Amino acid sequence: MHQGVFSHAKTSDHRETRYVFHSTLVEEVAYGMLLDKQRRSAHLCAARMLSTSQTDTFENIARQHELGGSALGAAHWYLRACQRAKERGDSDTVLRCSAMALALGNESHEIELRMTKSDAFRFLGRREEQGQELERALATSASSREREKAMTEFAWNLSRTGNTPRALQMADAAVDAGQDAGDQECLALALGWRAVALGQLGRLDDALDALGEATQQQKALVHESKHSRRTDVRKYTVLAAIWLSVCSRSRTQRRSTQRLAMCDAQLERRATLRICITA
Repeated sequence: MHQGVFSHAKTSDHRETRYVFHSTLVEEVAYGMLLDKQRRSAHLCAARMLSTSQTDTFENIARQHELGGSALGAAHWYLRACQRAKERGDSDTVLRCSAMALALGNESHEIELRMTKSDAFRFLGRREEQGQELERALATSASSREREKAMTEFAWNLSRTGNTPRALQMADAAVDAGQDAGDQECLALALGWRAVALGQLGRLDDALDALGEATQQQKALVHESKHSRRTDVRKYTVLAAIWLSVCSRSRTQRRSTQRLAMCDAQLERRATLRICITA
């Protein structure tokens, strides 16, 4: 009876039989005839099967959990899909999956998801939305380390959007949080952006002091794990050095800003290329 309606074949391990409908219309009708309980059970069964596959996407597994009524399972797999997308630089998928994970109430990973969304907005050049996401990240941060990371990124965002006074305030707060956390890497990042903000405000002596502190913190990371964010530390401290050099040699603030933008763009491209090569 099933000839012309669907076909079936054994899986590669010969443990299960897979059925494929020949007609999408027939497939939709058959699906609609299932009771809600049967439908949810089928989706959860599909999620379990797909989670053992090496070829399916985490996002599809999450969707099956969602259709099966398992919010907890869906949130877990949307988080994994977001993490995987971040590794391959897929910003659109990061935004989509992080939004789904947050909507499903993944509270234990909320700060991670919001910081990942912030990174995606930054790579896409959507700085206003990045700032909004960082505001939310700060509101949900529970530790000094989490606050420092969010504040450091926010200082970067504010300095790039022209709100330099607030960028300095945020960088100062990030330095305090980094000292409380006792994390040299985080502190070096915060000091680097503090130097940038001070340089933008023309406070060169203070900026040089902050840059010197950042450089000392960076040197202390030489023996850290190769998986640290040392590339980012170099990026921020070098950017600060470029800005201070530009400020001290330029005759006008306008020329300084123009030359900073050129140096900043060039440095961003080099840092991105270095990260891609070493990934």
